[in-house]
Amino acid sequence: MNNPLRLPPRIASFLLKRLILPEIRSGAMEDFTEQFNWIYQNRGRRLATIWYWAQILHLIPGSLRNLFYWKAIMFIHNFKLSLRNIKRHKIFTFINVSGLAVGLACCMLLLLWVQDELSYDRFHEHGKHIYRVIEKNQYDSGISYSAVTPAPVAPLIKSQAPEVADFARYWPETFMFKFGEKSFSLNSGIIDPAFLSIFSFPLIKGDPETALANPASILLSRESAEKIFGNEDPLGKTLLFEGKDLAITGIMADIPRNSHLQFACLMPLSLAEELGLKLDNWGDSRYLSYIKLHDEASVSEVIGKIKDLEKTHAPGGSKTELLMQPLTKIYLYGLNRTGPIAYVYIFSLVALFCLVLAGINFINLTTARSSQRAREIGLKKVVGAKRRQIIHQLLSETLFLTLISLTLAVFTVMLVLPAFNHLSGKQIALDIQNYPEMGLGLILITILTGLLAGSYPAVFLSSFKPVKTLKGISYIEVHGGAPRLRKALVIFQFALSIALIICTTVINSQMNYMRNRDLGIDIADVICVPVDNLEEDYATLKAELRQNPNILNVTATSSPLAYYSVGTSGAEWEGKEKGQRISMGLAMVDFDTIATFKLQMAAGRPFQKEFATDATEAFIVNETAVLAMGLQDPIGKRFSWNQRDGRIIGVVKDFHNRSLHQEIQPFVFLVSPPWFRYLSIKINPAANEEALNFLKDKWNKLRPGQDFSNFFLDSYIDGFYRSEQRMGKVLQYFTFIAIFISCLGLFGLTTFSAAQRTKEIGIRKVLGASVSRIIVMLSQDFTKRVLLANVIAWPVAYYFMHRWLQNFAYRTRIDIWMFLMAAALAMLIALLTVSYQSIRAALANPVDSLRYE
Repeated sequence: MNNPLRLPPRIASFLLKRLILPEIRSGAMEDFTEQFNWIYQNRGRRLATIWYWAQILHLIPGSLRNLFYWKAIMFIHNFKLSLRNIKRHKIFTFINVSGLAVGLACCMLLLLWVQDELSYDRFHEHGKHIYRVIEKNQYDSGISYSAVTPAPVAPLIKSQAPEVADFARYWPETFMFKFGEKSFSLNSGIIDPAFLSIFSFPLIKGDPETALANPASILLSRESAEKIFGNEDPLGKTLLFEGKDLAITGIMADIPRNSHLQFACLMPLSLAEELGLKLDNWGDSRYLSYIKLHDEASVSEVIGKIKDLEKTHAPGGSKTELLMQPLTKIYLYGLNRTGPIAYVYIFSLVALFCLVLAGINFINLTTARSSQRAREIGLKKVVGAKRRQIIHQLLSETLFLTLISLTLAVFTVMLVLPAFNHLSGKQIALDIQNYPEMGLGLILITILTGLLAGSYPAVFLSSFKPVKTLKGISYIEVHGGAPRLRKALVIFQFALSIALIICTTVINSQMNYMRNRDLGIDIADVICVPVDNLEEDYATLKAELRQNPNILNVTATSSPLAYYSVGTSGAEWEGKEKGQRISMGLAMVDFDTIATFKLQMAAGRPFQKEFATDATEAFIVNETAVLAMGLQDPIGKRFSWNQRDGRIIGVVKDFHNRSLHQEIQPFVFLVSPPWFRYLSIKINPAANEEALNFLKDKWNKLRPGQDFSNFFLDSYIDGFYRSEQRMGKVLQYFTFIAIFISCLGLFGLTTFSAAQRTKEIGIRKVLGASVSRIIVMLSQDFTKRVLLANVIAWPVAYYFMHRWLQNFAYRTRIDIWMFLMAAALAMLIALLTVSYQSIRAALANPVDSLRYE
């Protein structure tokens, strides 16, 4: 009686089958099964199974050697074929490699910028649990958000929400200091003691737990300490601040540039009270309030608890809601999504566009050359090459080209990175050694680009039927799919390029609009000079400066009038409704401020020395403040702020003292010499240099030891838009590059098309076709595609630019001429690109053309 056939373990059988060469697999598997059965019957199942697995282990080394050997052979073979194709088709190789290299370089530069933007405030150890408290105010004119809050807000949140581990208030201001005979200004932060434990700003000297325990103490950044003291040890030395000696108790490491908080020194919050500020004042909004949550805390629960705290605890009630903004979103999103997050999205898309455009070039040129490689592939199939092997060979060629492109791209980035940093205002470094994930990411992007760009041509070319290709009949002639795909990709290429042209035009139009818009304030040729203790000798200083005919006017303010850092929500006025609370900008000025800046009076009068009460009891507000307060006739109405009672004597017409991203805010002026911190000097524009030299000389005589630091107010205003201006320029350059990549591919396709139609052109010329007719024939297909690309690009560009313009309270219009100009420019570029090869083909001798092939 025959014993039943015993089968080896399934997994072992599967592995063994994979290790045996295909040529002998069937017979060998039967032999192994027969031997397994013999051992099973004579020695048992256990020994048979052990023997079977031992055969697998015995075959593994040889199989691996065989596998790697043939893989190496095929790699060398494919490498040689790639080099041969590169030498044979130099123009197309150049277009492919240069296009990919430029696309990869653009992608790398833009992604480096995006990575730098996304890194803001991510260095803090507890960053995931830190939030900034912001105010949401509902006015008749709409909703307004404010980052500054009254001092009592943060402690109140801590007491009402157990989820809050700690809080810190931060008052940013520029103060004047003195060391010996030398005076200087520093960007300062007045903070709660917990600030250093919440944020990761380490001290390189001093103890962070006790450094600001003494009210008369100060911390300096390393950069500030070196500027003031050079190589001397600053610890223990004192700086004079508002008549008070502050001991230097610590030195901070330089503040990372990717922090939204930037300061040169820190001082304890107790100093605010010595400056006359009260920490229980709900009407003084000047503090940035930060809270740190416990690890397990629910953000939504905390928001629910703090939302109405101001409404219920502020004296007299309030309509303000409190919200929380994650630390890592402060820089990127701003208050009203006015941060650079829009540019992060735009540049990420442009980086993707550059890669896509380069990939489209590769696909188009590779499929266009398919007829030239059809017979090669047909012969390989006839001699036994499988489709999988052909795909591997074609993908190997693509990856070889992309790796060459990556090498060129890296060198290009290293070469242009300094210029890119200057253009974008960044300090980006291609630091692959310290950030290996960056290098790995570049390689992965390159391989992915190569696979995506080469996969379709590889699958397409490997699908050719050998019988037809050897007869000279290509797959394209039968199905025609590749030409349709090429047309679609060219349309897509130019649609992207046209959309970028439109976006760049709109951005430039908005920048010009902001630069040229009437601000309602004359800031041209106004020099601002920060000054300490200005009240003491302001009259003398002003009189001395006015002696020079090139000094047209001099005034003093608490801050540059183009910006205010002090806000108030504690103003009271006649007719105020219960619970009504308005956030107002506040500026302390002198009697000549309104005249110096040529502010226009809408009602009432400016401050005048002839009225003694103007120095102590008078207020001037802007038109927006009148609307916010709900006053019909504000002149003569009672008004009070910070224990100062008086009346409104005038209303100035609205003027822009902030970026045009934001709407004009309520504003109030009052005369208060103790708060003077800045001189604003109007000079003769025809004698700028003489006026500046005079100011420096006078300054050194009247203020010996104090640096003459100054800035032009119009440059200060331009700083509001510097980011947009830089990004606009960057986008311009990359738009040009994207167009160049598109034109590179179009040039290659035109060259190939002209070569393919050489005999047709010769026949047409023999039959009497004119040169112009042939040029039109070769160009019209491409021009039609460019026109169709406009249909796709226009609505897409309009949608994204309309959304981008919503970031600005005052914005330009998107006009039809912007789209028509982009269409005309794209058409002109396409015609210029196509015309060279078209004219060359049209002028060729028909005799040579008929001999072609």
